Amino acid sequence: MVTIFCDGACSGNPGPGGWAAIAASPHEVFEIAGHEVHTTNNQMELMASIYALEGAQSHFPGLEISLHTDSKYVIEGITSWIHGWKKRGWVKADGKPVLHQHIWEKLDLLNSRASVTWIYVAGHKGIPGNDRCDELAVKMSKGEKITLYAGSRDRYPVSLEIPDVSQDPWYVSVLEGSVVRHKSWAACEAHVKGKRGAKFKKVHNSLEEGKFLESLKKI
Repeated sequence: MVTIFCDGACSGNPGPGGWAAIAASPHEVFEIAGHEVHTTNNQMELMASIYALEGAQSHFPGLEISLHTDSKYVIEGITSWIHGWKKRGWVKADGKPVLHQHIWEKLDLLNSRASVTWIYVAGHKGIPGNDRCDELAVKMSKGEKITLYAGSRDRYPVSLEIPDVSQDPWYVSVLEGSVVRHKSWAACEAHVKGKRGAKFKKVHNSLEEGKFLESLKKI
């Protein structure tokens, strides 16, 4: 399994932006980051996911990928909205064209080339992998110099575990192989309602979530 964290940032939105990602196998870790002179926050979130998947698939070919992002825009887009977009010829339900179509097409292609589990994580909640990507992306947006890590996972100074940052229960949904965390039942229901094959569960900690996801692999 490859663990990915990624994040995007933009100063001004639109304005100068940056993106960053961490990709880790059980033995190796590498960080990547980039800068755009004029962009938006959503574009940077998308590019972070794209470069992260490209790097992981090239560096760790054949491994399953667990991608963590704090962008609900990216999560909803790649796991849900994109199916309708493609059926309608890249037109949204309101009849307007999909923004950043070429970027979404690139992300969709990369997503189809590997077994990717998409997981939402809350930003600025003390999750070290997410915080590190945010730090790098913000620095890149400001044009600051940074040092990126590449080497042994044992020596990587940032924890890639997901701590239980809240005691409140949450809801986990699995739809077409994509895993999404929801803060409320209303959000979960909106994501899975009417979707064939959707699975979901209320959980109280990471152990319960892990057991639920593991049970689905046996079905």
